[in-house]
Formats: sequence, structure tokens, C-alpha cells
Amino acid sequence: MPTDWPVAAEYNEGQDADTDAATSLANSILTLRSALIGDRIKLLPQDFTLPGNVTLLPRLSNDTTPANGVAAGGSRVWATVNIPAGYKATAFRLYGSNTADVCAIYECDISGAAATSKGTGTLAAEVAMTSVSATSTNFLLIKWDGGAATLLYGGYVLIEET
Repeated sequence: MPTDWPVAAEYNEGQDADTDAATSLANSILTLRSALIGDRIKLLPQDFTLPGNVTLLPRLSNDTTPANGVAAGGSRVWATVNIPAGYKATAFRLYGSNTADVCAIYECDISGAAATSKGTGTLAAEVAMTSVSATSTNFLLIKWDGGAATLLYGGYVLIEET
């Protein structure tokens, strides 16, 4: 992964007609670069959604002290993950307050509704999966079946260059 990609701050406003587009591209690159850390794609609480496309945000224990984790109230929670070109996904892990919670990963494609299971496990350990190489149309779908009072803190997908 290149380390010399531009950041939004390197573009000066009013430079030319393409400034807004360049800034938007730089911000998108920053988002990708922050998610891809070495050999893994980091999953943050806001990467997960409830049915109905409700994005989960970290809970706050009071007005001044944030507490990491999202609660789904016993609902099934989903995250989509794009595999970067030239890489394959080989394993994943979710972290939460109940290590017995079940999680699974599927390969999906933007051209259809099918989802192929690639691995299932619990939050107790990293889950080995059937590797999935990036294509121009595939992505991963991660499922967490959390209990009514459990929290999901985040996770990662391990990747390797192909």
C-alpha cells in the first residue's frame, strides 16, 4: 500500500476548478488508509448496521466519558468490507463483551443477492475462513449475533497480497 498518497490538507482551496474533486478524492483515500493497517482491515463500531440500515454508534456512559462498543439489543448486526485490489482475505475477528457470541463471514457480489459462507466462529478467537481474493465486484459481509445485553467493540479482517 503506497505511503505517499496525498491528504486533503495538501490541496489549497481555489487552486483550480478541480479542487473540490481533489479534496473529495483525498478524503476518500484517508478513509481507506485509516481502515487498512498493515495486514488487516480495521472494523470500527460505526461499520456495523442493524436491519433497516441503522448505523450503530458507540454508546456514551455519560456526557463526558465515552465507552467503546455498540449494543444491538439481541438483533443480528452486519458489516460490509471491501477487499482491496491485489489482496485476499484469510481470517477475521470480532471483539465484544461476550466471547460466546456467534459471528460469520460471507462472500457477496454487487451483481446479485447470493451470499456464500466463508467461515463461522465466536468472538473468543480469530476465525479462519476460506480465503477470498478481491475481484471488481465482490465484497465481504460479516454477521454478529449479539445477545440482548452484550456489546460489540470492533474487529478486523486479515488480508494478504495475492
